[in-house]
Amino acid sequence: MFIAQSRQLGAAAAIVALVASGSLVSAGLATSAYAVAPAASSATDSNLTMSGWIPYWSLESATTSALENADLFTDVSPFWFDAKADESKNSTVEIEETWISSGSRSSVRQSLQEAGLEVLPSITDSTGTLYLAGVLSARSKRTALVAQIVSVVETGQYDGIDLDFETFAFSDAQASWASTKPSWIAFITELSAALHAKGKILAVSVPPMYSDSSGYWVYAFREIGPYIDKLRIMAYDYSWSTAGSIGGPMSWVRALLGYTVDAVGREKVFLGTAAYGRDWVTSADGNGCPKTSGERAKLTRVMHSDSVTFTAAWARDSASQERNRVYTEPYNNGKCTLTRSAWLPDSQTTYARWQIAKEFQIAGLAQWMIGTEQAGQWDVLRSAAYGHSPQTPVPPVSSPAPGQSGSEPSAPPPTEQSGAEITRPISLRAAKIKKKKVVLRGRVTAAAPVTVKILRKTRSSRRVLATAISRRNGKFRVVIRSSSQTLRLKAKSSIGRSASLVVRR
Repeated sequence: MFIAQSRQLGAAAAIVALVASGSLVSAGLATSAYAVAPAASSATDSNLTMSGWIPYWSLESATTSALENADLFTDVSPFWFDAKADESKNSTVEIEETWISSGSRSSVRQSLQEAGLEVLPSITDSTGTLYLAGVLSARSKRTALVAQIVSVVETGQYDGIDLDFETFAFSDAQASWASTKPSWIAFITELSAALHAKGKILAVSVPPMYSDSSGYWVYAFREIGPYIDKLRIMAYDYSWSTAGSIGGPMSWVRALLGYTVDAVGREKVFLGTAAYGRDWVTSADGNGCPKTSGERAKLTRVMHSDSVTFTAAWARDSASQERNRVYTEPYNNGKCTLTRSAWLPDSQTTYARWQIAKEFQIAGLAQWMIGTEQAGQWDVLRSAAYGHSPQTPVPPVSSPAPGQSGSEPSAPPPTEQSGAEITRPISLRAAKIKKKKVVLRGRVTAAAPVTVKILRKTRSSRRVLATAISRRNGKFRVVIRSSSQTLRLKAKSSIGRSASLVVRR
């Protein structure tokens, strides 16, 4: 199915094409101002977070993985929507739901949000070659599509949306990019304004650019940067038709991040990382062997990192930090011997990319796919995030409070500080206001989890309305239920208080 294949299979075909044309090599790996843009060496892991995609075909296992590791995640994007051509719509596009029932979507969405994760469903593009580009070039259709997307977000009670429009890169001819680019920028500008007016988030998932005019430059990183909230780079499928690393050498990753950080800024960028690999046939000897590259390509296998037990036969590639195994197997009833080369990321690969994210001080990593990672990956990242080396034991897991994920590290109970209070160590804002419910979001200036109490101030007293625990990146989310027309709120913790927040319905 196209949706399943577009992420894992689509990127490399165009990467191969760019290599053939010289664009990738000349722009992506050459020495340039973009190739040396890591942040200062004093960077820490304290602000790094995980993002990623939840495929509908493994909804349960992927959701479980995200919930069990909610302390490391900021947001997730379930693959729940697909754009299809539909001339009966004003936009000529139907945003079609995948075959997950609406009840299942609602239940999963609620459980993820209650664990503190932002839910940004992905919309993929199955409209066909040049179709969506034509829609975006027509102002009335573009405006209608913006309204449809906003309706999807509001109706589903999502925190925002993720655009995974890969057709521009992998189906439309590169000759079309010059006309598609301004239409894409206009669309992002309009959609951003409409979503932000509703307090919603706009994320885009895109293949890499290496400069303003190389790589997949149709996506216009620099021009859309001011309008988007998150940019996830699909930095994988580096090797496609021939055996090699899935995520590419770290030098390639640094080159693409150097440009992206310059174009978009550090705080919006997530580095895509893979939790899958491939096993290619590299040669064949004997009778009845596959003779052509196309025949050998049909024997390529896709593996998930959680499905392989790594033995000494799996060497580690120093350039990419991925595992590689070369072996032989019989074919055609033993008349032919195939030589195969398998490449697969493991926990150490993900950790190496986490370190690059730390080096560039970007937002974090975005994993394709959540739930297919090697067992133990989260322990490695959690150890790094909380200030331990990956080889040291992970902090003990405390018993979860009702409604909380069970993966928060134990910490000493907070105590009130004496003396001067830190100036505004907590930020607090109203993310969503409804008739009897207010969703609050905030951040504390502390790397470790902090208990935050939400106080309501009246003329005669202050009352605790809710309690939250900040995640590792300092963010927290609270739902307040009240019928009052005006709420005067403050957030309080052991490190101080927020400024007053007045919420009027």
